[in-house]
Amino acid sequence: MIFIDTNGNCLNEKKYIFDFLFKRINLDYQINLSEVTDITISNPSTGKKLVFDDIFFQFAGKNWLVDCLHLVSQESIDVDFLGLKLPGIGNNVPILFHGECSDKSYCEETKCKFDLFGSCFYLISRYEEVIIKNRDNHGRFSFQDSFVAKANCLSVPLVDAYTLILIGLLRHFIGVEVSEWSTHNYKVNVSCDIDIPFWAPNSVKSFVRRYLKDTLEQRSFRGGYQRFKKYIKIRENSFLDDPFAKNIEFIASENEKFNRKVDFFIIPLRTHTSFDNEENIESQRFLHILKSIKMRGHRIGVHPGYLTCSSSSNMKRSVEKFRQFHVRNFGDLREIISRQHYLRWDSYRTPELLMENGVTVDTTMGYADYIGFRPSTCSEFFLYDLKNRRSTTVLERPLNVMDATLLAPRYMGIIDLNEAIEKINELKEMCKAYNGHFNILWHNSYFEKKEYYEFYKMAIKE
Repeated sequence: MIFIDTNGNCLNEKKYIFDFLFKRINLDYQINLSEVTDITISNPSTGKKLVFDDIFFQFAGKNWLVDCLHLVSQESIDVDFLGLKLPGIGNNVPILFHGECSDKSYCEETKCKFDLFGSCFYLISRYEEVIIKNRDNHGRFSFQDSFVAKANCLSVPLVDAYTLILIGLLRHFIGVEVSEWSTHNYKVNVSCDIDIPFWAPNSVKSFVRRYLKDTLEQRSFRGGYQRFKKYIKIRENSFLDDPFAKNIEFIASENEKFNRKVDFFIIPLRTHTSFDNEENIESQRFLHILKSIKMRGHRIGVHPGYLTCSSSSNMKRSVEKFRQFHVRNFGDLREIISRQHYLRWDSYRTPELLMENGVTVDTTMGYADYIGFRPSTCSEFFLYDLKNRRSTTVLERPLNVMDATLLAPRYMGIIDLNEAIEKINELKEMCKAYNGHFNILWHNSYFEKKEYYEFYKMAIKE
């Protein structure tokens, strides 16, 4: 048991980040409210105290969701005195918020000028995504605007590194002995977004529309006749011969070799005519595929459409349609697992909307344009509702790798598949080192190159 003395500024936010950090290392705590301007941790067994500067919460208490980038540091803290060599960083760790310190000795004599708790909250709650307004053409926050990208540590779960620093400080200064992690958690989680269930649409009109869209994107009419012949052949035979349908079977079978259940996400409601697929989830052929998935023990989750991340009505209609569909065809839902289509996410609105509509697990939290650790942790955590300033009941499983992020020219565009596997393995090793989960998403429609099948088998290995 430790005691934490702090003021009432941003108390909900402080409790949230205390819960995340101290529960992960299995350390009980009690908050004592007072008029202090810092955060003081006491060990009643030794009588010793450790004082942290409170920079972020002091500012945010009076200026909630107001730009605080002027407080964000470009400095780093040397943790060599703690005997720490943090995976991916070493002993020189970038820090966000800190007090004045002339010689850059941020921790000495039981006084830590590094605002560890405010920094962790800022990163994991995605506070910066509300105060920074830049967005891509799909309205998404880019990794380039994040603190961790500017600090060149996007491939490191920085909040988890801060957790190890916290453990070291508690041991070093006030004699609190805790294990590094309360449990051993590393595992690989695999998911598939079925954005386009079938290569061959239900109608010729839909095929022509999709062909023209692809042609405009690729700026080439080559292969049009061959594609049409392929379409006719599939239509004359069985939808089970459709390559995208076969890919669903391939994904399920490969993961069953690891005794692993895959999360398959489906779009229940079309909210955008260009970006949401037109295949009805109730169509006979799609329902056949989904029933096969369920019979094999895999999970089906909701993939709220393109215009749901900040729309209360669209989110409500989408989740409710999915719930009714699932009950009608597969029985009651014990939990609703979700991922936002196109990884579109509004850090101010989406957590509230997911909780309001009964979503229990979300798996969206990854950048569309770069692999890594968007919330700076590889551990599951409950989303924070920045709008209503409360913790939610929605458990987040942050996404590390999406197929297109790694391979598509518009994003990282890695051509050498050996290099791509190295990138994936580096993230896996980081998740192992910080005792978290590695989460990978692969679309059933993203196997246009034959070599991607072997690549996929390597990517999902433990």
